[in-house]
Amino acid sequence: MARVQLRGVTKDYDRTKAVDDLTLDIAEGEFLTLLGGSGCGKSTTLHLIAGLEPPSAGHILFDDVDVTSLSPRERNVAVVFQSYALYPHKTVAENLAFPLRMGRVATADIQARVHEIARLLQIEALLERKPRQLSGGQQQRVALGRALIRRPRVFLLDEPLSNLDARLRVALRQELKTLHQTVRTTLVYVTHDQEEAMVLSDRIAVMHAGKIVQCASPRVIYTAPASRTVAELVGSPPINILDITIDGMTLVLPGGTRVKVPAAHRAWLAPLPPHFHLGIRPEHLFLTAESGLACATVRQVEHLGKDMHIILDAELYTLTVRKEADESIQQGETVSWNWDWAHLLCFDQEYGTRLVPGTSEGP
Repeated sequence: MARVQLRGVTKDYDRTKAVDDLTLDIAEGEFLTLLGGSGCGKSTTLHLIAGLEPPSAGHILFDDVDVTSLSPRERNVAVVFQSYALYPHKTVAENLAFPLRMGRVATADIQARVHEIARLLQIEALLERKPRQLSGGQQQRVALGRALIRRPRVFLLDEPLSNLDARLRVALRQELKTLHQTVRTTLVYVTHDQEEAMVLSDRIAVMHAGKIVQCASPRVIYTAPASRTVAELVGSPPINILDITIDGMTLVLPGGTRVKVPAAHRAWLAPLPPHFHLGIRPEHLFLTAESGLACATVRQVEHLGKDMHIILDAELYTLTVRKEADESIQQGETVSWNWDWAHLLCFDQEYGTRLVPGTSEGP
């Protein structure tokens, strides 16, 4: 395994910057996920690390050695794509062995490593089958095994689970996490699925418009997002965002509803601008039988077993509340709602960066 460093890496396609002056340090043995929407540059970044594409500027280092001009084979990296790309006429054992045969590894060593990888991925019973005889999950395990069998310094995965159904994706991501904990290879994973990123990663690098806008642990990404972009990308259901105006010690919500800030939380107002975006995650909103901050109408109730999502319509805004299932809440009724002051997030209206309020008991 290797430490991977990107230093001012840029990738231009005509007049488009797919990756823009990107600097990133991936620790040896780390599981790092590149997360972002379509077109953010995450797959291009993976291809640059792999050596599949040359950067337009900048340098890529493995263990402090510049590998920018080296081929994927010279870098000793393994890549698994969304497509399994197995040889249909070869058995599982032959597919696994193929990279080693191309590398002229001794036959006895090939057989030993094929069985080692098969045991690791629990596909020993499938070695004599051909790809058409395998399920999607089994084919993905073979694709992972074919990459791992080379014992690469860096393991790169580009949305490897996106072709699978939801239930199988959950099962395989658990296996992938266990696999990484076993082999401890430096692993870079690309996905647009924020749940995958949160479950699998040691750190998440959130990408937007070719740049990394935040790189931190899943917990930090969720609880202390660097910007509104990050806050909206991570979390299901998505974070609620409201346009807020400060009037003295009062917050004015869209539509004019006025919320008096409790005395214990007023210190955090001081550094905030008069207009900002306020973010509150659905689990930090709650319905109350008493007089809350405001009233709203229940537009929709989504039952998800243990939990439920309640979509509220107020004057000029909509809120989503996540709470434990409660059959008493009905569509169309008027409810009173409140929020947990300790979990409010504030963002600059123009640039979207997170504002850090004062250090009272507020956010």
